[in-house]
Amino acid sequence: LDNLSSAGRDGLAPSEHGIFNERYSGKVIATQSVGQSTELSIQTADEFSEIAFSGDASLSTRSGNYAYRRASTDAGQLMLDYSQEDSCVTNLHFSSRTDGWFASRCSGTDDQQANWRGGSWRISEDTEPTIPDAGALRFATADRLGDQNYILNHAISTLVLPTASGGTGVLAYSLMPIMPGLSFDPATRLLTGTPTESGAHVVNYTASDEQGETDSFRFLIAAHDTDSEDCLLGLLVRPGESCDYPGTSDAFTVREDGSASFLIVHSTRAINLPNRTYQGQVYDFRAAHQGDGVRRIDRLEGTQAPPPNTTPRTPKAGVPSDQTYTSGEVITRLTLPAATEGNGTLTYSLSPNVPGLSLDSVARQLAGTPTQFDTYQMTYRVTDEGGDASSVAFTITVSEAETPTTKGVPT
Repeated sequence: LDNLSSAGRDGLAPSEHGIFNERYSGKVIATQSVGQSTELSIQTADEFSEIAFSGDASLSTRSGNYAYRRASTDAGQLMLDYSQEDSCVTNLHFSSRTDGWFASRCSGTDDQQANWRGGSWRISEDTEPTIPDAGALRFATADRLGDQNYILNHAISTLVLPTASGGTGVLAYSLMPIMPGLSFDPATRLLTGTPTESGAHVVNYTASDEQGETDSFRFLIAAHDTDSEDCLLGLLVRPGESCDYPGTSDAFTVREDGSASFLIVHSTRAINLPNRTYQGQVYDFRAAHQGDGVRRIDRLEGTQAPPPNTTPRTPKAGVPSDQTYTSGEVITRLTLPAATEGNGTLTYSLSPNVPGLSLDSVARQLAGTPTQFDTYQMTYRVTDEGGDASSVAFTITVSEAETPTTKGVPT
């Protein structure tokens, strides 16, 4: 590679994220493993696009954001956060600055064996991905629709569904399943009509290009009978409002102060009763906190609503640099960054445990006195109520305290 930075030359691996970006931005990292290969195009603004192949056939095209940190002089960790809400952590081992071997683990599948992949990598002589310049077919996160709530037997306001970007050739759109009484025009992307049945439907909106690439997202369409006081899947219950668990007179209530109650449970956050029996009645109920006291009925009588199409994200600007402490000395309290987006209340964790240090997960602050010197590869993780998560990495190094020397007294 030309124009390599002179920084971080104490090993083959880039010393930090900025050096990695400088070295590989505009390049294509080609990986090869049994049965599959990929082309990872590193772009500016910490973004990437990735094309997966089986033989000469393209399997998928995806994109997202990445972060890098050094693990040792000849190894680094590349974290890929895909727009499709899964992620991969890839350990890159450098035989030279342009090739080496890798091992990666990905989320987003129930097949644990499929989560793992390993093989060789190299910098491709091509500076562009193999797929045409149209780019990955995708819906922008900001365009993905949230829940749609309508009134039974009343004509809905025409809903324009979003267009996707990228892809090859003419794009085709579909919406499945269709709520009774509504119709979708794939040419104009318009949803119109009058819902004729109450209830909630989880629908899948898909864009397809001429090469068979697709992207999709889910949202919920619900039709409510205004004469009914029953809780319905996807219903938003605001402060001062309530609804009854179907078939009972047991009310779920959001008070004016934003707290919520159902049966004997009172909470300022989510209320979750998974198949609980109370006074002979089985209740399967969950109401997730949406902010400002509003609750969303996410599970009702065994039916689960899809979470909103957002994944919590930790801002890269707030990611702490590597930290160095001394064993036996109190550290300066470290505040870790708050995440954005996500569904409901966000939960923070930090692993592995550094003896003597503890994280206040509410205040997101690390404090204490380290007691064991070592180097710890830390993962700071945020998880939302829907189970979606993202993480960032940094290193904590605890050094051994210097032993004071005593000058000998001559005899």
